[in-house]
Amino acid sequence: MNHIEAMKQALEALEDVRIEYDFHGNPLYDEDKKIDPAITVLRQAIEQAEKQEPVAWMRSDGTLLFADGNVFAVGQEFYTAPPKREWVGVTGDEIDDIAAESGFGYINVARAIEAKLKEKNT
Repeated sequence: MNHIEAMKQALEALEDVRIEYDFHGNPLYDEDKKIDPAITVLRQAIEQAEKQEPVAWMRSDGTLLFADGNVFAVGQEFYTAPPKREWVGVTGDEIDDIAAESGFGYINVARAIEAKLKEKNT
């Protein structure tokens, strides 16, 4: 069972318990209003998942075959997006240097620091 099938099974179960009945056959609705929002979120997740194209396939030998032809071995890490880089800030000394170079005008210093941060983080 893939993840979309599992979500559909969960959705069906939620829809089945959405309305329960008392001893006289009268419907008892979800008084806490927790099931309806869960059903909505699950439907949206299924819709989004169904729009996605697979990026890799598991081969019988346990390796992954990617759409671009790359093959990854068992245990090898791979990412669908590049890993997040840690933000690199400027040091106090760099701020002092930037301030001295920019003529100590606050706007000039702010723009120079912004440029330095962009340089270090791209």
